[in-house]
Amino acid sequence: GKANYTVKERCNRLIRKGFWFQVYEQIIVITPVIPAVFFRWPFFQVINEKIRIIQHLLIVKYLQRYQKSKDRKILIWFQRPEFNSRYIKHIPHWKVLYDCTEDYIELLKNEDPVLLNKYKEDDEVITKNASVITSVSKEYANIKAKSNSNTFWISNGVDFKVFEAFFGSKDNKERLNVKPVISFIGILNNRHDIDLILELAGKYPECVIEIVGHINNYIASKATKRRISNIRFIPGITAKDIPMYLLGVDVCLLIYKCNYLNRTGSSMKIYQYLASGKPIVSYPVADAERFGDVIYLANDRNE
Repeated sequence: GKANYTVKERCNRLIRKGFWFQVYEQIIVITPVIPAVFFRWPFFQVINEKIRIIQHLLIVKYLQRYQKSKDRKILIWFQRPEFNSRYIKHIPHWKVLYDCTEDYIELLKNEDPVLLNKYKEDDEVITKNASVITSVSKEYANIKAKSNSNTFWISNGVDFKVFEAFFGSKDNKERLNVKPVISFIGILNNRHDIDLILELAGKYPECVIEIVGHINNYIASKATKRRISNIRFIPGITAKDIPMYLLGVDVCLLIYKCNYLNRTGSSMKIYQYLASGKPIVSYPVADAERFGDVIYLANDRNE
C-alpha cells in the first residue's frame, strides 16, 4: 500500500512475468526483488541486503549457464546502479551499456548513508567499466562524459504518427461545452511545484485544472479546505490514450521545480505535449529550455 506507482508496476511485472523472462529471442529482463524497501530500520536493511546477495548469485549462475549453453555474446544493460556493479566482475560478457536517464545518486540521496555510499560505489564502477553510456538528458550526458568518453545523448521522443492521426479531429465529444482546460499529465511528487496547482485554481476560477494521474492527497485535502472546486483528477489514462485526451486540452503544464535533479533530467511529457501542438507553459527545466522558441518558459509562479 505504501509503494509508489513505479514500484507497483515493477511488482505487477514480477507477478505476471517472474524473476526473469525472455523478450523476443535475445533479450532477457531481470527484475530483482527488494521486499522491505520502505522500512528504514537497520534490521530490515540487513535482511534486504541478504536477499539482494542471494538474488545476485542466482542471476549470475543463470547467466553463466546461459552464456555457455547458447554460446552467445552477452551485453549487460544496466538502468540503475544499486548493487549492480558485481555483475561486471562475475558474468562473462561482451559489452556493458549503462543507460542513465537521470542522476540516480542525487535521486537516492535521502537513503541510509551506508546504502548511499554503496550506490555511489556501484555508479562509479559501472560508469568506469561501461562500453557505452547513454542519457536522455543532454546536460547529464555531458557530466558523465567527463568520466567516460563513450557517453552519448539520445533524447526522449514519441511516436509522432500516433499523434498525427488525431490532427484535424474535432474536440473529444465528451469534453465539448466545458470550461477551458489547463492540464498536467504525470504523478505529482516532491520534484514538482505542487502548490502552484492550488494557486492556478484560485487565479483562474473560469478554468478547470486537470491532473491526469493518481490523486494527490495533499492537493485534494487543501482543495477541500479552501473550497476549491475546479481541480479535477483523471486517473486511468494510459499512454496510448494521451493523444485523444489532449484534443480537449487548452494549455499543457510542466511544473518541475528549478533544481539540479530536474535540470539534469528529461521529461517525456514535453514530447507528448509538443506532438499534440497545444500551448505549453513550463519552468526552464527537464528539456524545456531546448524548445524555448515554442514553449512558454516561466521563471517563477507569477510568470
